[in-house]
Amino acid sequence: MINLYDDTKQGTIILSHYRSGGTQLLLALTEILLNLKKLHVNLKELDFDITSGESFITQTEKLLWPPKTRYTTVLLNNSMILCNWYNRNYFDELNEKYNLVVLERKNKLKCLLSLPVWEQLIKHGLYDKKFENEHDKKEAMIKFHEHLLENPIPYNNIHLGWENDIFTKKTHQHLNEYYYMNYLLKAFQEEINTLHCIESKYNLKKIWYEDYEHDSSNLHEYFQNVDEEVRTRALKDTDRKIPYVTNNFLEYFDEFTKQTLLNWNFDD
Repeated sequence: MINLYDDTKQGTIILSHYRSGGTQLLLALTEILLNLKKLHVNLKELDFDITSGESFITQTEKLLWPPKTRYTTVLLNNSMILCNWYNRNYFDELNEKYNLVVLERKNKLKCLLSLPVWEQLIKHGLYDKKFENEHDKKEAMIKFHEHLLENPIPYNNIHLGWENDIFTKKTHQHLNEYYYMNYLLKAFQEEINTLHCIESKYNLKKIWYEDYEHDSSNLHEYFQNVDEEVRTRALKDTDRKIPYVTNNFLEYFDEFTKQTLLNWNFDD
C-alpha cells in the first residue's frame, strides 16, 4: 500500500523525472490536504541555483523552510539534484523526515517526445484556449495534428526539461545531430538509473504514471488512509488531459530522430 499523505512525517517528496505525471500526482496530494484542512505548503518543483557554486544541500535547507506544523509537498524531478543528493547520502536524512515516493513513466519514448509536442501546442495557442464547444476543440486538434505531420519537429527540439541538460558539440560551426541525440539519450537513461538506485537503496514505494494516466479514479489507491468521502471530493478534478489526435508522438518527428530512437531501443 502506498500512502502519499503520511501525518507522521514533515511532508511528502515525490522523486521523479520530467513528463511522467508528477504535476497531476502533486495536485491530487495538495487537493487531499486542502479537503482535510491540513496546514501545508506546496513548494512544487524546487528551484536551484546551478551556476553560483553554492551547495545544493545548503540551498535545500533554505527552501525547506516551513515549520513542522505545516505539511510540506515537493515534486523533485531535477536529475542533477537527485544525483547530488544521492552521492552525498542526503537521502539518509530526508528519508527519516519525509515521506519519499518514486514516480516513473513506463513509456519512455512518449516521455521524451511529449515535451516538444506540448511546447508546439503552446506555440499554436491551444494549451489554454477556451473553445465554445467540443466540435471546435476537435477540429483545432485535427489541424494541429495535420500541421505537425507536414512540418516534422526537428531533433534539436527534444530536451530533458532542466537547465544544462544538453552539452552540444559543433562540427564546422554546425551542431552535430548525432552527438546531440546520443548524448541526450544517454543522459535520459542515466536519470532513470539514478531513480532506480535511490528506490533500491532506501526501499521506496514506486508509482507508475500509467496506473492513473487514463483513469484518475486509481489515484484513490494512494490515499487509503484518508476517508473515502474526502477522497471523492478532492480527486474529482485532477484528470485534465490534452485531446491529442494520436498517442504515437513519433509520427511528429523527422526521420533522423525516429531512427536514432530505434537505435537506443526507446521505441514502443
